[in-house]
Amino acid sequence: MKNATLLLSVLTSVMLANCAGVSPRRIIGDTVGQAGGAFIGNKLSNGNPLITTAAAGGGVLLSELLQAQSNASSRKSYDAGYGVRTWG
Repeated sequence: MKNATLLLSVLTSVMLANCAGVSPRRIIGDTVGQAGGAFIGNKLSNGNPLITTAAAGGGVLLSELLQAQSNASSRKSYDAGYGVRTWG
């Protein structure tokens, strides 16, 4: 059973990392979020594979949410003119 859970986690990680686009920051963030969520879910559920998988998905969603918020904040500050140097 542990081998099946490990295999499922690895396959899910590869599939979700491929969906992340080309940004290495995004791929690493999603992978770390998934691994952290799976670890926490596994420990809190005493190894229940369904809860472990759901927690891994939650970790990816949290990572995506934080990245989207960071990108939105960056775009907003760029549009407002912060951090843009104009000479002359």
